[in-house]
Amino acid sequence: MPRLLATYRNFSPAILLLALCLAAPASAEVRITPTPDDGLQPRLVTDAGGSLHLLYFRKRSESRGVREGNLYYRPYLADAGRFGIPVRVSSQAFALQSYAINRAAMAVDGSGRVHVLWYVPRDSAFYYSRSNPERTAFEAQRSMVITFAEGLDAGGDVAAFEDNVAITWGAGDLSREHARTMFARLSTDGGASFGRETSISDPALGACACCSMAAEYLDDSSLLVAYRSAIDGVGRHM
Repeated sequence: MPRLLATYRNFSPAILLLALCLAAPASAEVRITPTPDDGLQPRLVTDAGGSLHLLYFRKRSESRGVREGNLYYRPYLADAGRFGIPVRVSSQAFALQSYAINRAAMAVDGSGRVHVLWYVPRDSAFYYSRSNPERTAFEAQRSMVITFAEGLDAGGDVAAFEDNVAITWGAGDLSREHARTMFARLSTDGGASFGRETSISDPALGACACCSMAAEYLDDSSLLVAYRSAIDGVGRHM
């Protein structure tokens, strides 16, 4: 079971431009480019081998009044200098929310699978899906939070290292932030199955209900979780 290390960090809002580092550090080229498909709320991550992976939301219609759409994944094809074909992640369309902390989260494990976690306000639920190792298709989405689902704040995250996958989120009464705390579900088989929902933070610290959070594996036995506290409802520390 991974050891959990709690710390705190703040995050700036999402932007709709991608900065791609496309060469060796000594001569790196930074390219600013719009998200493909007029995509919204993009996530760009680099895997252990240095490959880039993009996740974004695409509306199903160009009509200004339409908010529903799906999440899509694209690999970056370094040799071609472009993103690959889009692969749909979410099994069901959902309405986009404009708040930055609502952005979907993505991680890539040691076998090359992509793991995605997103929040759907209409269902008050976090959904998870993973790709096949070739990243050409995603499994049917799964609802991940049942027991500790009160006051979900849309700021969940997913982390992966080798066969370890962690889903983390904050929960509790939105009007009593000092009583909120952080939770996680852990997988040791690449996301095929997850353990029970478990509290992972000090209850005395509380947890901010409107702040982002993040998780990342340091190695196969240590998971770093970053979030903002709400000690006595006002103690905002990272």
